[in-house]
Amino acid sequence: MAWLKRELNNLRQNVRAGARMAIFRRDAIGQAKVSVDQVFFLVVLDLLVALALDWVRAQPRPEFNVWGFTSASFGFTAVCAMAYAFARLQRNKALILRFVVGIYSIAPWFGLVGFVVKMSYPALTEQVPWLALVLWWANVAWFFAVIGWMLVRLAGARVRRISVGATLAGYIAISVISAPLHVDLFYAGKDPDARPQRTRVNAEEVFDAQPELLQSAARALRRGQPGVPALYFLGFASYADQDVFKKETLYAKDLLDSRFGTHGRSLVMINHADTASQLPLASGTNLRRALKMIGRRMNRQDDVLFVYLTSHGSEKHGLAAQFWPLSLNDIPAEKLKRYLDEAGIRWRVLLISSCYSGHFVDVLKDDYTLVMTASAADKQSFGCSNTRDFTYFGEAVFKDALNREHAFIPAFQSAIAAIQQREASEKLEPSSPQLFIGTRIGAKLAALERHRE
Repeated sequence: MAWLKRELNNLRQNVRAGARMAIFRRDAIGQAKVSVDQVFFLVVLDLLVALALDWVRAQPRPEFNVWGFTSASFGFTAVCAMAYAFARLQRNKALILRFVVGIYSIAPWFGLVGFVVKMSYPALTEQVPWLALVLWWANVAWFFAVIGWMLVRLAGARVRRISVGATLAGYIAISVISAPLHVDLFYAGKDPDARPQRTRVNAEEVFDAQPELLQSAARALRRGQPGVPALYFLGFASYADQDVFKKETLYAKDLLDSRFGTHGRSLVMINHADTASQLPLASGTNLRRALKMIGRRMNRQDDVLFVYLTSHGSEKHGLAAQFWPLSLNDIPAEKLKRYLDEAGIRWRVLLISSCYSGHFVDVLKDDYTLVMTASAADKQSFGCSNTRDFTYFGEAVFKDALNREHAFIPAFQSAIAAIQQREASEKLEPSSPQLFIGTRIGAKLAALERHRE
């Protein structure tokens, strides 16, 4: 017990010394108690502080992450390696323990400062975005300045510039390289109010139901009439793990039904546990079949098909199709083009909402087609979250633009302007939505809009 009491007193003194080092007090280095025991106590203290701060940061539903210990162990290894390098360069092995004790004496204080900065991010980002960045980099610069000062003080009268410079440069390099690999010890758990619990779907029953669900949806479609242009709508939400795709697809259907005359001419396919028994799956196979069914129902000379596809996307694989535990294939642009051609659908308005969706434009564009995408081929789009009812693209197009405009092209143009303005105000990298208007489709849409009036 005497040993424990002594080491706890030494720990308290080292923490006080760490606070004094953080403000560059000359006598702070000499106040530190250096021993292998203190290395152990200081490392444990640093871990406990990290656990407490991560737990608070992950509120209101913190979940423990055992992989967070990998970051702590890597940090300890890096500190020991730098201590050894510094001691070798200074030709003084006693500096190994003094370096490790010094680093872990100041670590809890900078952990607290970093915690305060991170906790202030939401308010600062909303009110003064640049200040959050300034505070973060000021804290980083302060930390490394203290490390450099500490190295000079540890070296004393025999300071070798190469030892200080090389050790500090190595420590900075390791910190920068390892920063993206940092893992918190607690992370914010899922909010059950933001995403309801799912019941696991029966894969066999879902696949078995697809032919009837598609046939039922097709039978409900009204046939097109020669000389009377009409608009048909196909909605496709293919990513089951986030509700936003389902929500905005159903909203788009209701909006076009009520404002653009697609009632009785609309069909939606959605990957979601809540709709698996009522609506067809958003799969490549169903998309192909649905387009053929619509093509047989519509008057291909006069009618226009409005297709809205929303999901995650990738530069290589196109639109993601996901519905665990089912195994579905993604939808590349070439496949969508082939399906439309096979269905014989001539007049097309195609909206693709996903990251990297701009690469669809070159594949799908022709004189009879309007193609609009949520992003350029090399850009991400925003708003994919279970807490949202719309992606940024879906909100700008459907909730805002098409609720005001009855003409598609002006609505799409105003939606792009709104997205650009929003991303600029939120300091986001521009998604750069794309809009291609074929030479013939503009007149066809104008005729359709006149007829609807």
